[in-house]
Amino acid sequence: MKIDNTPKLLTLKEVDNRIAEKNIEVLAKAEELTTKLGIKVHPITFIVDSQASDFVIGYIKEPSRLVKMRAMDKVSLGQSSFAYLELLESCIIKDESDPRILSEKPENDTYNLGASKFCGNLLVIATDLSDIKKN
Repeated sequence: MKIDNTPKLLTLKEVDNRIAEKNIEVLAKAEELTTKLGIKVHPITFIVDSQASDFVIGYIKEPSRLVKMRAMDKVSLGQSSFAYLELLESCIIKDESDPRILSEKPENDTYNLGASKFCGNLLVIATDLSDIKKN
């Protein structure tokens, strides 16, 4: 009798369920960290494969005003990529985040650059909200 070692592929519904379960877990952890640290924590999740069997999870704390100002200065000088990377390095909760996010290995650039862009979006949201509050 021949044994089939081919991995069983999940259905789309099974993959969606796996992602939903992970999302609940990640959001709960972000809330726990927010309470523990006394500052808003934003989760970021990368799905590594099409079967959602591996995730890269990061937790980003809200940047301080000084960190936001330094980043805004760099953006105004046309150095937005450096500004976003600095935000990431300043705000990631390293002990709670997947080390692949800060890895120097080229195969992990997707996570590092994606997380940097996510941090840049936090800066955009913060400045947009400050414009709204003025009006």
